[in-house]
Amino acid sequence: MPRVVPEYKEKAKDKIVEAAHEVFSKKGYHDATMDDIAERLGVSKGALYQYFKSKEDLYRAILTARFHNMANMISSELTGGSFAECCQAFLENLIKHSSGLGLGFEVLSEATRNPALAKVARDYYRETAKAIEECLEEWKKRGSLRKDFDAHLFAKGLVALYDGMTVHLAIGTEPSEVRRIFTGFLDTAEQGILRQ
Repeated sequence: MPRVVPEYKEKAKDKIVEAAHEVFSKKGYHDATMDDIAERLGVSKGALYQYFKSKEDLYRAILTARFHNMANMISSELTGGSFAECCQAFLENLIKHSSGLGLGFEVLSEATRNPALAKVARDYYRETAKAIEECLEEWKKRGSLRKDFDAHLFAKGLVALYDGMTVHLAIGTEPSEVRRIFTGFLDTAEQGILRQ
């Protein structure tokens, strides 16, 4: 049997995760099957099991990939420009990608009953808040934020604000209203944290 090149294996896993994400988004976790995912890829179900032990394992991989992408997005959005500009860029990115929010809520619902998925969700929140906190600390070093500003607490608050904005978008609140809420909060917050 030929040896599988590691790069090929990673690309194959990424394709499976992408296809599974599409299937789970369309059918929901409970109604989707490994057969559905295999059919979407045009491979046998056995081929999927070479990479993922179960549907839950695949679901965990989707969740982990989404959460890592989110932490990376936050980190990249919060590195340039002013505090308000960076937060606004992050919000626009959220609005742009709001079509896939339903799966995120299903993930969180499933995590309330599944300890392994709950751990992945906790890790996501920790990583996301850490990425924001590191950016805020960098702004403090540059002198843009007050020295006594609690970056750790504010980062956790921004994650909660992000969750709130995703709820608004998922239930059909107009993006203009989401922008108004988000901007109003940041304007108020900036008055107390920016160095004068």
